Amino acid sequence: MEVKQTYETEVSFSEGLGIRAITIPARNFNIENFTTLDQVGERLGIRLLEEVELDWIQRAIATLLLAENQEDLEGWKSDRSYLLGKFTHGPEVYKFAEYVSMAAVFPFENSPLTAESIGSLLTKAGGCGAGTYIGFAVAGTTPLLFIAVPTGMIICGAAAGIAQGLEEGLRERISKFIRDK
Repeated sequence: MEVKQTYETEVSFSEGLGIRAITIPARNFNIENFTTLDQVGERLGIRLLEEVELDWIQRAIATLLLAENQEDLEGWKSDRSYLLGKFTHGPEVYKFAEYVSMAAVFPFENSPLTAESIGSLLTKAGGCGAGTYIGFAVAGTTPLLFIAVPTGMIICGAAAGIAQGLEEGLRERISKFIRDK
């Protein structure tokens, strides 16, 4: 018997400021069946927009929390502080983004199951080296951060945004992705 699992985590900081993540352990899919991450994204119904460098992870999470649509993510390309001027709670967002990137809050399969931080997953994977990808993506109009490391994937977004993406079929596409291993 082969058990397929995903893990959903929601972390909230203050009213309206939260992140929701879906973790897909590597045992649920065979990454060698895909020649590019774009193919993985296509199967999951998400479109990868732009790679994010490891040292920009906190700012990328802050951008994700503030982004309302794909255009907000595209503003990131030219100005890494693009969204801060649009919103009044910028310092809170950065504090929360730092917490999310460094606190061990995401379940990840180790032996035994442990909580990991995004930062530690990326460090263990050797930064943005072989088998590692961090990038902005969209599912429909939902802004996402897509993280792939050799031991699995994390798809995360602002709590309200990813809830909308799940309602629009993201959960079903993830289930189909891991069933069709």
